[in-house]
Amino acid sequence: MKIVYALESTGLYGGTKVILRQAEALTHRGHEVMVVSPEPFPTWFEGTVDFCQASLRDAGPFRQAHWVIGTYFRHMPSLFSDRMIARKLWHLSQGYEGGWPEAAPDLPEIEKVYRFPIPKMTVSSQLSKSLGKQFPGRYYSVGQGIETQYFYPREEMVTWASKDKLQCFLVGTFPASVKNITTGLAAILKARNRLGSRLQLVRITTQNTREAEERLYGPIDNYHVHLAPRKMGELFRSGGILLSPYRKGEGFGLPPMEAMACGIPTVITGIPSFLNFAEPADYSIFVSPEDPDQMADAICFLAGRPDEAKRLAHRGIEVASRYSFKKVAGNIERTLRMEYIRRLCPNWLNVLFRN
Repeated sequence: MKIVYALESTGLYGGTKVILRQAEALTHRGHEVMVVSPEPFPTWFEGTVDFCQASLRDAGPFRQAHWVIGTYFRHMPSLFSDRMIARKLWHLSQGYEGGWPEAAPDLPEIEKVYRFPIPKMTVSSQLSKSLGKQFPGRYYSVGQGIETQYFYPREEMVTWASKDKLQCFLVGTFPASVKNITTGLAAILKARNRLGSRLQLVRITTQNTREAEERLYGPIDNYHVHLAPRKMGELFRSGGILLSPYRKGEGFGLPPMEAMACGIPTVITGIPSFLNFAEPADYSIFVSPEDPDQMADAICFLAGRPDEAKRLAHRGIEVASRYSFKKVAGNIERTLRMEYIRRLCPNWLNVLFRN
């Protein structure tokens, strides 16, 4: 199959990484896949994909494809307006953009795009159900993957904390309300007041807002901006705890899964996307997204219970092993073939299961 992805930005974001890895994995399965973006090829990406820098309003790269996968609400209208493209257009959603307060000015356009009568792929069954209630249509969950070449545990499980130092990772952009970094900083500060200087905050973000964050927290021990995935995996394997204070609008949440893959025990919020990583949900300590005291209690609990931290680390590794882009590519391939059959023979299920 010839598949073309439309990519809004090549910046170092989790969603961008997912799209590029999907394209790469589909290519490995023998498909002809290209990613089109108005921005240049990302220097931080170490994989191999066929890439074309072009305006997403240029129909040329898309008209020759069997399937076109749009990935962001801003470029979907121009793709949908072209009749040749619209009939083979998909909408890949990694999370509903309209659920974020800062998206309020764009809400009418977002809702319009989600109402387009085209099939949609999502990264989780929970997201498909949530979107389907608000915007009825055909939804296919293709799952999520992690870069196993970067996110893996050490051969000998790293000592997750020492008597002198306990790292607490906090990943996400400060201005994004769904990442809830302000609450996370408050929680880690409360935990530090109880544990002392032993607890060290490690911030990982794609935007440098250190000055604003330090006004809330004080001096931050380690602050990393635009950390490449390879370096992020190495940092996780140095040991510690991950706190993910994300709110309900988070579509999947890669950082917790990537941390678990590296053997890091996690404290995460009890939002639908996190609770659906696996069953039973015994792979993390779950907390309320609006309760920094509960988050601090969980951090301090793990600091004093290495046995529970070790259990969570091993369980997290097992859960994370279920998520791969190889599996995602297989799901996308089957989804596209099912849609082709559905269009070729609208009553194919009745024919298939006719007595």
